[in-house]
Parts: sequence; structure tokens; C-alpha cells
Amino acid sequence: MKLSIRNLGRIAHAELDIRPLTIFVGPNNTNKTWAAYCLYGLARRLTFDPGASWNALHERAAPRVAEFEHAELAARVRAAAERVGAASFHRGEAHRAPDVSMRVTRAELLGGLSGDVRLRMDALDIMNLLRLHREPSGDAEAMLDVSPSELRGGPIEELRIDVEDLARFISFTPLRRPERSEPPGQPKRFEVRDDRDRSLLLSAAISAFGLCLHDHVAVLPAERKALVATYKLLRPEFEEVMASPVVAFTELLRRPERLAPTEAQIEERRQAWGLLEERILGAPLHFFPHGAGPSFLFGGSPDTELPIHAASSLVRALAGLDVYLKHLASPGDLLVIDEPEMNAHPAAQLAITELLALLVNKGIRVVFTTHSPYVLDHVNNLIEASRVGAGRRDEIAARLKLGSAAAFLDPEGVAAYLFDDGGVVRSIYDAAERSIDWRTFSAVTDETGNLYSHILAAEPK
Repeated sequence: MKLSIRNLGRIAHAELDIRPLTIFVGPNNTNKTWAAYCLYGLARRLTFDPGASWNALHERAAPRVAEFEHAELAARVRAAAERVGAASFHRGEAHRAPDVSMRVTRAELLGGLSGDVRLRMDALDIMNLLRLHREPSGDAEAMLDVSPSELRGGPIEELRIDVEDLARFISFTPLRRPERSEPPGQPKRFEVRDDRDRSLLLSAAISAFGLCLHDHVAVLPAERKALVATYKLLRPEFEEVMASPVVAFTELLRRPERLAPTEAQIEERRQAWGLLEERILGAPLHFFPHGAGPSFLFGGSPDTELPIHAASSLVRALAGLDVYLKHLASPGDLLVIDEPEMNAHPAAQLAITELLALLVNKGIRVVFTTHSPYVLDHVNNLIEASRVGAGRRDEIAARLKLGSAAAFLDPEGVAAYLFDDGGVVRSIYDAAERSIDWRTFSAVTDETGNLYSHILAAEPK
């Protein structure tokens, strides 16, 4: 997967290989967050959401360059719908035509796809994503190239299409791969108004199915610390003025009140959120659905529980991650985080870094921005630890904050990019040396030390 950016803020041109773990670093106001948000905006089109409206389904499928070979598939479904209608006509209105059900497989859809699929946002798309008051640049654009091999590994193997009730309704049900523990997705039923409507609906649904790469695309924006305590109090105007990723975060916080995970899902996700609560936050985070105020309590017992707005800044900064881990996290997801180290003591920053590495090794693609030398230094540790022989892995793991070798990182699965003041974006990860160059931080440390020496030399003798 490759993200390409052109004329976005200070960035004239950048091409970024998005690996299982991808890190953006650099000074303030170098458009790291804009780049991460553009990735989010493009990647959310790579989900198949059965709860989406028809317009949303069509919108996600439309912005592509490569065309899927889905015309024949759509024609088959249309023919089935016409047979249903014809059978109903010949039998008379008193008789209901039989429903028609058919399946489309990803192998069938993607078999003829040889080149990358390109998703694109133009200047207007970016302006709407970021809620800017004007277009960033007339020729600004962001593109995401996804290879056929990546798409073939998506979480949905088949799409069941049901034509029913005199061909007036079509429903789509995503069917998971057999090796995944999740049940089939919920069907989404659409009313068909005319033949053109049916044709557009089928094309959009089949294309969106073919583009499905992620179960979920989640984002934790810099504003998350305040939103976790106030999201239920926000007025509708909030969505008109805040960037789409920020609005999406408030939807994530509403997840517990809309859909509780199954016992199997809770057990599957327990390691990650258990480590977050036990080893980083220090106590559990509870959701309660009552009232219009804060919906989260932090603490281990009724005597020590606090409403989320009274909890520490670290708890508020990571509450959204806790919700994601309990209610959404699945292999194949994309998680975008703006400064995961926010409000964290250096020791906690190391633990957070290990937790994100653990998610990467569970199959969740993680992209984050950071201003922390501790985070980069510890990513280097986790990369190098992957080379330790089997006989000493437990010894090294015991020295980690979370004590787990599951946080060791594959050197081939990491990318890191420096965004500089001049608008240049370049890789700072040397795969051969298995090291991220973090001089952007060490230069400041050196400068501070040198300044101290000058101050001492200037003092009266």
C-alpha cells in the first residue's frame, strides 16, 4: 500500500510506503497530521460497511481508477431480478415470486485484476475531509495505491446477494473467511426504485465489496482527551466544523452503547485491552449508558471510581484506544493515531509503544505521528529484539514494560518518515541496519547540552 501526496500544505510531493507499522515524525506545522488524515480518508473507502446508506456505498466505490470486471456479475444479478419479476407477473399478483439468492466470491471478482487499484482525493475532497474554509491548493491531491494481492487478503470472502419481494428489494450480506471467528456480517437491505437504481446499486455494492481490505479504519485524533468527556454534549454543528477524523472518533466513543462485543470477541481481544488497563492505565475503564453526561468511569472499585473528566490526562488520552480494543479491534484493521505518547510519562511511552507493536503483530496496521524520542528509540529496541535467539527471547522480553516477546517487531514491517520544514518527506528507516534515524530529536538534545556549556563558561569566575 502506497500513499502519494501532492501540494498538500508544505508538502510538494511525497510517496510513503505504508507498512504494518508506519511512523511520521518532524517539527510542528509540517503537515504530518494532514498526511495521516488523508490516509484515513482514503482507507475508509476500503471497508465494506453493511450499515452504510446507498449514497455512502456508492461514494466509497466510485473514486477508483482501475475498473473491476464486475459487469458480468452485475448482469447476472439483474437477470435474476428480472426473472423474479417475470415469474410474479405470469403467476398473477396473488402469488409471490420466489426469492433469488446468489453469491459473489472475491476470487471471482479480483481474478482478472492485474494492476494496482488507485483511490484518489482531490483538493475539494481534502478540504471537506479536513473541514478547511478553502481548498488547500487547486491541484492538491492524495492517492492510495493498493495491490491486487493485498485486496485478495481482505476479511470478506463472499458476498451474498438476495433479490426478494417482486425484485423490489436487494440485500447484501458479507460472509467472512472460514478461519475468522466473527459471524457473518449483518445484511443491508435496499429498496429498488427502478432499473437504473438497481444497476447503480449492484455496481456500487459489488465494487465496494471488491475494495474491502479492512474490517475497520479507526482514528485517534489529538483532540481525543477532551472529546472522551464531552462527546455526548456536542451539538450537531460540531460535525460541520471539525475534521472528519475527529467526528469519526466521537462515533467510536458511541460504539459501546450501540453494539456490545460477543463473549468470543471479548476473549480474543482481552490480551490487548487487559495490558492497557493493567500495565499502563492501572485500573479498568467502564462504560455506562445513563444520562447525558460523561459515559465512562475509571477505577477498580465503586469506592475509587472517577468520572472520566476527573481521571488523569493519560487515562483520558487513551480511553478511545481502550474502546477500540474492546469493541472493534480485528486483524486487518487500520489504526491511525496522532501522538500516542500524549500526556504520558517516558516509562508509559515505552509501554504504549510495546502495546502498539503487539497490535501490529496481531495483524492490525498501525500508523502514528510522534514527537517522542523515547518512542522512536524503543521501536529500534523492538526491531533489534526480533533478532535475539530463541534461548534468550524470554530474558529480553522480561525487561520490557509489558514483559511480552509478542511486541518484537519484524524489521521488514516498519517504515518511518521525517517531514521537514521545507516540505520534504523522506524515509529515516534503514532496513539493512534495522534502525530509525532520530537525529531530529537528538540534535535538540545536543543543542541544549551545548547551550548549558556556554552558560557555564559565561558565568563569572
